[in-house]
Amino acid sequence: MSQKTPFDHINAIYNNQRLDYYDTLTDHDKKTFNAYVISMGISMNWDFLPIVNIANRYWDELSPRSLYLFYSQLIPKGKYFNKWVKGKKDASYEPWLIQLVSKKYEISHDEATVYISIFLKTDEGRAELREICTGFGVDEKKLKKAKL
Repeated sequence: MSQKTPFDHINAIYNNQRLDYYDTLTDHDKKTFNAYVISMGISMNWDFLPIVNIANRYWDELSPRSLYLFYSQLIPKGKYFNKWVKGKKDASYEPWLIQLVSKKYEISHDEATVYISIFLKTDEGRAELREICTGFGVDEKKLKKAKL
């Protein structure tokens, strides 16, 4: 039998709803019952956000077994599809551009990446970033490659 995933546990909350479900899990499967991931998965369904918010108030006090019982007894039994919202991928910028912004504002490279993303949101910011680059003597080819 394969190891259960958090999605299996969420499906058990939605479909199974047996009171002894958590007790029947192996020790290895209990380790996969991550309260944070389970709550995040259930919160992807807008209808269940109020229930997740209540559970979050008692985060420190609820054991994984109690959390399962809480969700399984409050959420109506049924088949639900929750679209898992994924984070946006970080935009990658030219290393020399990050270096220039870092040097100009005397900040870390991570902060420079944030600055660049803010600059690129508006035409004025893009022009300002272009001006910074030309002030450091960056040639036109590099600017075109960086889409400035």
